[in-house]
Amino acid sequence: VDVTEKCIKRKCGLIYSEFQNAVAEIRSIPEVLTLVVATLTKLLGDSINIVSYLDESTQTLQIADFNGLKKPISKLIQILGLDPRKHKIHVADITPEELDMYRSGKLELLENGLYVLFARKVSQKVCDAVGSFLNIRNVYAVGFTNRGRHFGGIIILTRQELNAEISTIERMAGYAAIAIKRLEAESASLAV
Repeated sequence: VDVTEKCIKRKCGLIYSEFQNAVAEIRSIPEVLTLVVATLTKLLGDSINIVSYLDESTQTLQIADFNGLKKPISKLIQILGLDPRKHKIHVADITPEELDMYRSGKLELLENGLYVLFARKVSQKVCDAVGSFLNIRNVYAVGFTNRGRHFGGIIILTRQELNAEISTIERMAGYAAIAIKRLEAESASLAV
C-alpha cells in the first residue's frame, strides 16, 4: 500500500466517522439525504453526487438532493428534454439484474451509465451528449438497502475511477439506510 492510498484511507475513515456522528443527531429523512450528498462532496471533491429516494406508494425513484453540478441546469434540461430533478423512474422499468445490483449494497460502475440510470427512457445518443456536456466518464450507484428493503440510493457521476473510497461509500449507504428506516419507524409511531 503506497503513502497516497494510506492518506486516502485515513481521510475516508475520518469523514465516515464524522458522517456517523452527524447521522445520530438527524431528525428527518431529507436531512439524512442532504448529509449524504455533503459527505460525498468532502470525500470525492470533483464529482456530481446525487441521492434518490424511493416513494413506496408509487414505486418510483426521484432525485432528493444533489450537488457538484458546475454547468447550468437549464442547459442540462435542454439537452435531456426533461428536468432530472422532477423525473421519476418507475422501479418496474429497471431490469431485475439492475435492481439486484443496485440493492446489493455494493457500489457498482454502471456500464452505459446514464442510459441505465434513466431506465432506457432517454436515448443513448442524448445520454452521450449529457455525458460530454457534464464531462463525466463514470457513473457509479449503490442503493440504500437494509434487510431486503430499498429506500433509494447514491449516484456518483465522475471523470475519475473510484478505488480507495468505495468501501466508505458502501458503508455510508448502509448506515443511511438504517437511519432512514429508523426515521420512518419514528414517524409512523408518532402518527399512531
